Amino acid sequence: MEFHLFAALMFFGFIATEGVVEYFLGQLFEYFNVEPKLNNLILTYASAAAGVLFAWHYALDIPHVWLGLEPSLVGIVTTGMVMGRGANAVHQVAQLIADWMGARF
Repeated sequence: MEFHLFAALMFFGFIATEGVVEYFLGQLFEYFNVEPKLNNLILTYASAAAGVLFAWHYALDIPHVWLGLEPSLVGIVTTGMVMGRGANAVHQVAQLIADWMGARF
């Protein structure tokens, strides 16, 4: 897979996977008044599973692309876990940059 396509899919995966899962399941859980602790637990695992499925479907493997290792199921699952649970880190970095830009200008 070409690197720019890989990077675009990873970006989409980081941003969309967790957000889409949390939006749709969150709305459903809100409708059925699911307890917040259970809600967070289910959303955590659901977004991780969605990331793994996304990575498996597109054969995204970070260790293979970045480190030149052989493609493997472990690499795909790891990539999916990072994608499914990585949106919070991306959001925090984006918020930090936005706050810094707002303070500068």
